[in-house]
Amino acid sequence: MLLIVAAAVVVPVFFGMTLWWLIASLVNGQYASTVVAVGALLVLLGFALAVTVTKAGLIEPSGDFDDVGTYVFIDQMVGLIMLATAILMIPTAVLFLIFYFSGAIVPPHTRKGDAPLIVCAVLALIGAFTMIKGYRRRTMGQVRLTPKGFRVYESGKEFGGKWADVENVTSAPPRARTRSERKVKPVVFTMTDGSVLAINGADSYTPGGQALYWMVRYYWRNPDERDELTDGRALKRVYDERFPTD
Repeated sequence: MLLIVAAAVVVPVFFGMTLWWLIASLVNGQYASTVVAVGALLVLLGFALAVTVTKAGLIEPSGDFDDVGTYVFIDQMVGLIMLATAILMIPTAVLFLIFYFSGAIVPPHTRKGDAPLIVCAVLALIGAFTMIKGYRRRTMGQVRLTPKGFRVYESGKEFGGKWADVENVTSAPPRARTRSERKVKPVVFTMTDGSVLAINGADSYTPGGQALYWMVRYYWRNPDERDELTDGRALKRVYDERFPTD
């Protein structure tokens, strides 16, 4: 839901403001501002494109398996867009800081102070963190299921647990208001200690998150079938979307 709001409201608003800044910079011959505005526009386009591809269901499931378990990866296109956007955030934020505090640029609706420094520093750090994590894992997102448990690696977070510690697996957007929202299935783990873990971006792994949700639920409920996770049968089920939907 938050991604939909960001794509539908926040990104277009900032895109319009940045586009206006770009046009004004070009007209006034402010080339430092032009460079930063172009970078900012590309970052915003990256966010919007990743969300659009995901929400449109243009997702191709991919994964791998070994004798440890099965790995489901985030869609390649979405992953590449996210990585490129994260990388682009770094020079854009750094150039903004350099030009802003040297007086070479004056963005509209801002005043000199600590706010631009803090915002751009945070953006640069987020971009660097995301890029490093993606490079180390060779993917921007990964769900690993083994006969013993699960592990989720996504940008900014990592969590997991044992099947024995999972009390329930649900797909629960209880406040979903529209048909399109109800089609999206996050994967929600309720643990025996009362904690709740969620793959909110499940729809970036499989269309609507459907196959991933039913996969996780199937192997949670059927321990005798978990040997499929180490021989490729589980991955084939994902590709074929062949899981019971009870």
